[in-house]
Amino acid sequence: FLKLSVSLMRDETWAEKGFCIGHEQFSVATAIAAVAADAPTTLLADFGAAGRCGPFTVVRTEDKARLEIRGGDNDSLLAVSLATGQLLELTRQGVVLLQQAPGAGDGGVGLSGLQSFWRAHTDNDNGGSDTLTGSGADCQLWGPETGMPSGRKRVDGVKKGVLNWFYYWGDISYGAQWTRCGLDRLQPVGVSVEVEDAAGCMLEEGGSADSVVIKVRYTLVATGTKTKIVCSTSMHVLPDGEVLLHNECSVPAGLPPMARVGMLLTTPDALDRVTYLGHGPVENYVDRRAGSAVGRYSTTVDDMFVPYLVPSENGSRGGVRWATLEAEHSDAGACKGLMFAPGNSEDTLSFSAHRCTPWDLHVARHVHELPRRPAITLTIEHRQMPCGGNDSWSRSQSKQYLIQPGTYSYSIRLRPLATATAPQRPPALSLGAVAKPATFQPAGAASCMAAKWRVSAGLLVARTPLGLLEGIVMLTDFKVGAPVTSCITVVLALTTAYAMLWPSRVFQMLLAYAP
Repeated sequence: FLKLSVSLMRDETWAEKGFCIGHEQFSVATAIAAVAADAPTTLLADFGAAGRCGPFTVVRTEDKARLEIRGGDNDSLLAVSLATGQLLELTRQGVVLLQQAPGAGDGGVGLSGLQSFWRAHTDNDNGGSDTLTGSGADCQLWGPETGMPSGRKRVDGVKKGVLNWFYYWGDISYGAQWTRCGLDRLQPVGVSVEVEDAAGCMLEEGGSADSVVIKVRYTLVATGTKTKIVCSTSMHVLPDGEVLLHNECSVPAGLPPMARVGMLLTTPDALDRVTYLGHGPVENYVDRRAGSAVGRYSTTVDDMFVPYLVPSENGSRGGVRWATLEAEHSDAGACKGLMFAPGNSEDTLSFSAHRCTPWDLHVARHVHELPRRPAITLTIEHRQMPCGGNDSWSRSQSKQYLIQPGTYSYSIRLRPLATATAPQRPPALSLGAVAKPATFQPAGAASCMAAKWRVSAGLLVARTPLGLLEGIVMLTDFKVGAPVTSCITVVLALTTAYAMLWPSRVFQMLLAYAP
C-alpha cells in the first residue's frame, strides 16, 4: 500500500507539529508466488506451517459422537461433532489451537465451530420504535424537576400503546427483528458428515489419505419460528496440517438483513497475542473504516475489547488479509499459534477476539457484569452488519452495506504456526476451484419481491394511524394540552376500528418478521 499523509508543519493552538490531519492509501499490485501443497516441508514452514503431519486416518470415537482426523505424527488432530457438525478441536504438535465442548450452549456460551449470523446488539441495532421500551424507559419515572405528577412513568398509557402497535406490525429495530426470528438461538438440525480423499472417494472408519475433505451439511433453525438457514462446510485438511474451510449458506428472502455471515471459533486463553494485516489500529467496521489505514498491527485480546457504557458488539478489525493468535511463550520446536486468512488472496475478512461470548455481551448491562471465560471467542466474518449512527432511534444503517438475502460462498484458512516463523501472509493455495474468490448469488427476484411487499404492507398498517394523527394535528393546529389528548383518543379509536378490518394475528404473521 502507498500511503500519503498531510501533517502540520508547525504547532497550532489545537495540535502540535506533525499532527496528521488527513491521509489516503492506494493499493499497489504485487505478485504472490503460489506454493504447491506437496512442496518441501522447509518451504512450507517458511510460510507459517509447522511441518508435515500426513497421512491422515479417519477415526470415530467409541460413543460415535466425534469424527476425528488423526495425523501420522500422532500429535495432530481435527475433530468434528457427528451430532451438531461443529468443528470441535484442532491440535498441532500436541498444542490445542481450537477447542469447543460438543453441544455447549448453556449459561450464555452458545455454539461455536459453526457458521454464525448474529451479533450482540449495538445501540444502533436497537434503533426503532422499540428503542424506548428496549432501553427500559417504560420502567423509568419522571423526575420532580420536570413538573410531571409524582410516580408518572416516562412511557405509559397512550405512548406505550402506540409503541406496542408499531412492534406488533414489525416497524421495529433490526435487533428486535433478529430476536423475533431467533437468530440468537439457532440450532443445527439435519446434520450429515462425510469424509473423502482429495480424489473424491469416500473414506470409511480406519481409511487414510495424504489429504482429507470433511463435508458437513446442516440447517440452522430456531424453535418457535419459521427461520431456516441451510449451511454447508467443507474442511480440507492439507498434508502440512493447514485446514481450508469452504463455507456456503443460503439466507432466505423472508428474513431481515443478517447481523453477520461468518464463523464462531473458540481458542485457548493462552493464544492472546494478536498480529494482523488490515485496517487499524482501532476497531473499525464496513461503514466506519476511512480513518483506519491498512497496516500491520500488533495488540492483545484484552486490548481489542472496547468498554462501551452498555456492553455490545465491539473490537472488530476489517479489511484483514491475514491474522495470527499466538502464545506469549512456547516450547522450542512446538507450534506457537494459529494463523487465519481468507481462502483466496483477492478477498479480505474481519475478525474480533474476546474473553467473553456474544451472548455474554448481549445480556450484560454493565462491563463489570461480563464474565472472563477460560477461553477466547474468535469471530471470523465474511460480512458484518454496518454500525449506522445517522441517529440512534431508527433503522439508520446505510442500505448499501446491509447483508441481503441470497447464497454466500467464502473460504477461511486455518494454518498452524511454527515457533521460528515470523507472521506473514501465507502463500496462495494451488487448489484450483476450492480456493476460488468469495461469491454472492442474490435470492430469487420473485421471493425478494414477495418479502418486500410483506414488509411494506406491514409498515403501511403500522404507520397509517400515526399519519392520521399528524394530519389532524396539522389541520386543527392543536397545541400542547387537553385538545391534543382528545385528539390522540380519537385517533386511537379510529385505529381500533381500522385494525378490526384485518384478521390481525393471521395477517401479521404474513407481513412482519414473525414466528
